[in-house]
Amino acid sequence: MTASKPANYYAVPELAAAYDADTEARQDLPFYLSLAETLGARRVADIGAGTGLLCSLLAGQGHEVIAVEPEETMLSLAASQPHADTVTWIRGTAEHLPDACADLVLMTGHVAQYFLDDTSWVQVLTHARRAQHQPGNSHPDHPA
Repeated sequence: MTASKPANYYAVPELAAAYDADTEARQDLPFYLSLAETLGARRVADIGAGTGLLCSLLAGQGHEVIAVEPEETMLSLAASQPHADTVTWIRGTAEHLPDACADLVLMTGHVAQYFLDDTSWVQVLTHARRAQHQPGNSHPDHPA
């Protein structure tokens, strides 16, 4: 008898806990940290934040970070990251990001693999654009 495959890998606490170890050698993290610095992004939103590793690193560099992640198990792991208490955690999808909440909106790693059709791509990119603060347009909660 073979074990059944979980419907969602990240919903299984034991598997989700291994996520950062599996991705420890990620080469993209320094790029995103440098990008945020180069762009002078004060506020950064991370779509599909997972265990919050990048969010923690960004917060450690002084950025205001909003992390959106649909999986509760991943968010519970993110709560133990350094600087987790300075990150705004949202359980949900890009749709749940506030309007004009960030100077830079990121979607890293393999998050893109979750958007399997054109409609899904258009939706996530539309929400990402809505969440990005546009220069010259102030937001009541985040003045320019």
